[in-house]
Parts: sequence; C-alpha cells; structure tokens
Amino acid sequence: MNLLTSRLPDCVTVNGREYRIRTDFRTWIRFGELCTDLAGNIAEILTLCYIDSLPATLEQAVTALTAFYLCGHELSRKEDTGHKSPIISFAEDAEYIYSAYLNQYRIDLSTADLHWFQFMALFRSLADDCKISKIMEARAVNLSDIKDKSMKKYYQKMKQAYKLPDRRTQAQKDADLVAALETFF
Repeated sequence: MNLLTSRLPDCVTVNGREYRIRTDFRTWIRFGELCTDLAGNIAEILTLCYIDSLPATLEQAVTALTAFYLCGHELSRKEDTGHKSPIISFAEDAEYIYSAYLNQYRIDLSTADLHWFQFMALFRSLADDCKISKIMEARAVNLSDIKDKSMKKYYQKMKQAYKLPDRRTQAQKDADLVAALETFF
C-alpha cells in the first residue's frame, strides 16, 4: 500500500468480504500488548479491533488483524534485527516514543488523531539520534560483535539500563536455554 496514493484502510478483507475495524494507533498499540501478554485473550482482541462483525473463523479474524498490524509488509529494519529479544515495547517505552513524536514531528500523541499506518510510518522514520532510537539500537546490539572495550562497556550499561521485562513463561525460558545449549553440542 502506498500512503501517498491510496486511502488509508479502515477495514480488512477476508474471502472477498470487508470487515470494518478500528484504525486509531492506540487500538493497535493495545492489540500488540494483548498479543504479547500471556494473559491476553482472543475475545478481548477481537472486540477491541472489529467494529461490526467478524470473519467466519477465528483463524481468519486473527490473521487479518495481524496483517493490518504489520501495515501490509514484513518487519522493518529497525524491528528485524535478528535478535530474539524485543527491542521495543510501546508500554514500557511510551514516554520515549511520546517525546520523540513531540520533538521530531510536533505531534502530541495524547491528543493526536493518527491512523495506525501513519503512526508506524512516522515511527519507522524516527531520527537515529532520538533517545528511543538509541535505546532500540542498544537493545539490538550483539555485544560479542563489539571489539572496542569502551564501546562494549557503553552498550552493556545501555542494555542494563533499558532492559525490557522478560514476559516469557518458565517453560519458554527453559526451552530457549535448551535450544541455546544445543548449539554448542
């Protein structure tokens, strides 16, 4: 979809039928939180996003929402770091995101009326020197790739200072540990 030549979508299409959805960026930030929240439930997600009716199957309903959440494309360079841990949390990083939009775009997100696609286009284009971009970079950096001791120390401090909470279950942590150990044997 081209933001410059197409109208912003206000529905998703499943099997040729359109389903109206909410498009405000706040809805989609909440969608992302519910999808990553271990206690989030599907009924809440569907009620949050769909306005009138739902696609015939739960799988189709969720797949359509996920495609909309991704704005019709794959993960961006800032999001697709090859790093397993998340580098952004709209909940945890809210103040940095708010400040970045206010400073760079003069958009007050507490009062803004932005479509999710607009919000994400602006987010993906945040300047590299704004604080949230630096935080995301620090979270994504692989310390073993850094040879300079002072830079490695800097990124270690940044990673610790801006570490996101680990929301994995114990079973997920154990599975990740086993997978990591298997790479050594």
